[in-house]
Amino acid sequence: MARSIQPREPLNFLDHHTKCGDAIVGLAHRSDLENGIADEAFTTLPSDDKDIAKTWRDKNVKERKERIAKSLQLKADFEKSTENSVQEAMAEYKTFNQLPETTPDEIERKTKAYKKFIAGKGFTFLKAMADTQVAQFFIPKTEANKEGLMTDADFRLILSGYKGWQDRKVAKAAAVAQEQRFFHWFIEFPEVFNEGGFDCILGNPPYLGGKKISTNFGDSYLNYLKENYFPAGGLTDLVAYF
Repeated sequence: MARSIQPREPLNFLDHHTKCGDAIVGLAHRSDLENGIADEAFTTLPSDDKDIAKTWRDKNVKERKERIAKSLQLKADFEKSTENSVQEAMAEYKTFNQLPETTPDEIERKTKAYKKFIAGKGFTFLKAMADTQVAQFFIPKTEANKEGLMTDADFRLILSGYKGWQDRKVAKAAAVAQEQRFFHWFIEFPEVFNEGGFDCILGNPPYLGGKKISTNFGDSYLNYLKENYFPAGGLTDLVAYF
């Protein structure tokens, strides 16, 4: 049993404070979900089928233009759907977080409660939607993958509660998210982002050097960074995105 600095007391439960993932690939705030699927997610990359990428990009562009006329209603539906999920997740989180952790048995109960929280409907829905939004940048636009791609209209129907979210496209996104280690800050630290977010972040920034981002992580990764942060030049170091 791991022990804390307090005599005869076990180490506190830390799983909800210790997280692992790609800190710059994922959503920071719940409101980011409202952005929907970006047209840039279907940018043609060297490994893509040009016709398939163009077809899906054109479809996404058309859907996003048509959405403008319905923006107020969709925004209201989005707020209702995601707010319900957030409130449900926060209720589950508070139940878990208030459990004592002064004995090995209490920590075991808290461990089980935390697993129940991350398996709960509120948490899993928000994570599935965040994963689906980001995954469109990383799914290769090829014949083999085209049935796993999702454009803006379907994403918003699911997000607003008009369509079920447990389908193969969402499952495909979940697989990509696991492989790429997407990290959605508002989901991983709900108690912090429910209050607006962190006041500061201290860390050792990652230096990679020059043009090595796509070499090490792929063209999809670099495309995601450029479209979601700023259109940096080819010599920009990874640290700049942090």
